[in-house]
Amino acid sequence: MESALVAAAALRVSASECDELERIVDAAERATTWAEFHSADRHFHRRCAELSGLVEATSYQTTYEMLARYFLPYPLDRLGGSHQEHRAIVDALRAADGSRAAAISRNHVGSLRRDMFMALPR
Repeated sequence: MESALVAAAALRVSASECDELERIVDAAERATTWAEFHSADRHFHRRCAELSGLVEATSYQTTYEMLARYFLPYPLDRLGGSHQEHRAIVDALRAADGSRAAAISRNHVGSLRRDMFMALPR
């Protein structure tokens, strides 16, 4: 679902909205606590969904918020890949490259699937 949303966002996002997303990623990188990071991370994902303009964004956000309650704190030093993926998504959005944004998003969400949902087949 997230991949479809960022692909749609790539078709309509403005330069100033990409700048806003970059500021959110900057805030996540500056975080000194899990709570600060998690707040910025949630903001990034919610904002990408909003920028898609799709009606499905509401369902996505409801599901995301439900799942976010189960996120376990990660050591901050393990989150560098997340920041890089967020920056790559913003770069793809800025280039209006929905396919690339979707692929990066799939990988990004896939890492959560691998790390958090142990009962799912690998």
